[in-house]
Amino acid sequence: MKFNKIPTLALLIIFLVAPSFIISASQRIYSLELEYDEGLLKFLDVNLITGFPDPVITDKIDFPPDSIIYKLELLSSDDEILYQTYFGIPNKIYGIEDGSPPSMMELDQVAFTLLFPYYKNGQTISITKDEKEILTVDVSGFQMYCGDRKCQFDENHQNCPQDCVEFAGTPPPQPPVTPSVKGKGLTKYLLYGIITVVLIILIIFFIKKRTKKKPPFGKIEGSF
Repeated sequence: MKFNKIPTLALLIIFLVAPSFIISASQRIYSLELEYDEGLLKFLDVNLITGFPDPVITDKIDFPPDSIIYKLELLSSDDEILYQTYFGIPNKIYGIEDGSPPSMMELDQVAFTLLFPYYKNGQTISITKDEKEILTVDVSGFQMYCGDRKCQFDENHQNCPQDCVEFAGTPPPQPPVTPSVKGKGLTKYLLYGIITVVLIILIIFFIKKRTKKKPPFGKIEGSF
């Protein structure tokens, strides 16, 4: 009986501890929403959220042949490259019908989201194709560093006078509310659900296993 209690207790501990590891692994990231429309790349929106960035792709050869490939760079105010990756347009859909070989359909219009790490001194997102600039997005509104002309919650007139000189003698602004997770940042909630389902299945399995091992109760003869 003691042996059967150990796995159940371990599973409960995992269930309680695992979400904290998932949350701690998340980070602040840019969520860049784009649209591909008949050969043109359009900007839709950009936000700062909490979640997990997309994998970094460092070379065009990592894409399938005939892919439409762009390069994304995040630049600082000094034109320093803070982050760089390649991305393809997800406009190809593969399907199988009636046991026939896989068929591919190419969409003329598709909207998608790119997730990549946040940098406090990020100034501009630059998207190029074949060394030609296609799109630029200003993200200076999300900057948080001493010298950005904004007095942040962790700055004051002593440690950053150039930004907080007007706040001399007054308390600094309160920390901002953590942005809500949206888009692919919802991945952590999906992980919660998967972990919960797996744990429930395992707990039910161990309970049934223990029940089968118990000897049946003897029959009580006679009546009251």
